[in-house]
Amino acid sequence: MMNIQLVDNDPKFNDPVLGALLTGGSWSVRMNFDAMSRAGAAGRITLIEAGAAMMGVPAGECRASNSQVIHTNTGKKVSYARIVSEGKRARCGPPTS
Repeated sequence: MMNIQLVDNDPKFNDPVLGALLTGGSWSVRMNFDAMSRAGAAGRITLIEAGAAMMGVPAGECRASNSQVIHTNTGKKVSYARIVSEGKRARCGPPTS
C-alpha cells in the first residue's frame, strides 16, 4: 500500500536557494538536479541492497537495470516491484522530522 502526502506551506519544503516553495520549467531541474540525483542514487542503493538480501547474494555483486536487481555472477534477478511489495521498510540516511 502506498500513501501520498502532499506538502503544505511549511518552510522546511522551501527551495534552499530561492527560499520559497516553487517549481517552474527549467528552474526545477537546474536548481534541484544535485538533490534529485542524490535521492535517486540512494533509492538505487537501497533497492540493490534489498534485492541482494532477497536473493542471498552480496550487494557488491549486483547491479540495477531495467527495473530489476541482477546478480552479475549467476544472472539471478528480482524485480523492483517484488522488492517493494515483499521487502522490509528501510530508510537511507538520517531520519527527517
